[in-house]
Amino acid sequence: MSDKPQEQKETEPCRADARRLQVLDAASACFRRHGFHGTSMAELSKAAGMSVGHIYHYFANKEAIIAAIVERDNQRAIEIGREIEERSRDSGDRFAAMIEMIDRSVIDEVLDDPNTALMMEIAAEAARNEKIAAIIHCESEQHQSCSRDMLLAAYRASGREIDTKRIESQAIVVDALFSGLALQGLHNPNMDRDTLAVILRAALGGILSA
Repeated sequence: MSDKPQEQKETEPCRADARRLQVLDAASACFRRHGFHGTSMAELSKAAGMSVGHIYHYFANKEAIIAAIVERDNQRAIEIGREIEERSRDSGDRFAAMIEMIDRSVIDEVLDDPNTALMMEIAAEAARNEKIAAIIHCESEQHQSCSRDMLLAAYRASGREIDTKRIESQAIVVDALFSGLALQGLHNPNMDRDTLAVILRAALGGILSA
């Protein structure tokens, strides 16, 4: 009996994921260069190397593409939570693991993130487009939820008294700290990054102990 039908079932989802990623990468580049409204589906089609009809097979419209881009960006928060859990596996101190993660490589990742300008473009569009605003609000809530879950796990592991209002505020301030740092990367790319890592660790330590 031939295995081709089974192989086809296994490869089709992978092929679809690759195609979706192809569109998202092309859209990210186009939106950074031309903005949301300045990017036509024809331009996106050319950049992605596939027909407009093919793009619509994976995404209903440009708003759906934006939603997928924002969702992909938020996956990093989930990865960070896993890294913190792994780092604290021996000591059990998740607060220390959060602070220890702040090194030069993390600073470089934040400051050199090519998606920073893209996310600013999306935020600007959200001020004019209710659909985009709803997408941003939903994904922001999910991102905040990830941050709160990380902090809650750290509180429980340390035995500290759980204050939900404090955790909520800490999550907001930590997110604001890194969002602001990413913005500084656009305006002031020549910062002393090694010193910045030291200061950021101190700032994060103060926030987490407040």
